[in-house]
Amino acid sequence: MKAVLFDFDETLAKVNEELFAKNYFKNLQDFFSTKGISANVQLIVSCIEHITVKADGKRDNYDRFMSCFAAKAGRSDDFWKNLFLEFYESRFFEDLKRHFRINTQIKDILESSKRNGLITVLASNPIFPAIAVEKRLQWIGLNADTFDLITTMEEFHYCKPDPRYYTEVCTKIGVDPEQCVMIGNDHKMDRACEKTGMKFIHVSESESLVI
Repeated sequence: MKAVLFDFDETLAKVNEELFAKNYFKNLQDFFSTKGISANVQLIVSCIEHITVKADGKRDNYDRFMSCFAAKAGRSDDFWKNLFLEFYESRFFEDLKRHFRINTQIKDILESSKRNGLITVLASNPIFPAIAVEKRLQWIGLNADTFDLITTMEEFHYCKPDPRYYTEVCTKIGVDPEQCVMIGNDHKMDRACEKTGMKFIHVSESESLVI
């Protein structure tokens, strides 16, 4: 084993994903309304679905999402990029911090992995830009420098559960899938890593991992 991949929601971080998603979209709508703009949640969801199932590896998730959203909602890609960036820097996004706390058991595995010289990857589904991923890490007392790689919209071309997402991780860290372990909570999204030859360990069984 040369690398350990850590999912974020309900793995490294304890969070009720359903409640977080509900309040994420509510706060996004509230923020947009301060700008006199209506936030269409269904458009956002449809564009996330688009970047998940229509990946061709040519454009990163961030550009594809923004192009999709601009085409559906009108206005330019740059307009929406700037607006979403402002949201992630706002109190509306920061308010969501209350939903998160660190999973100390998984944090211990992370620290042990680093002490033993293993490559560590924050392998959260890359549907958030870097600024949002980094802020979410800060909410549980970590930062981007904790990891050798964090998977963000700007850097990745595929999403979970596409096995090519895991292949892209391996390419970036220079490690074969068979030498990696993925720790996650979702049997669909995270267990898809097994299609590449990577080992999957469910968060509830993480104590079985020997570093």
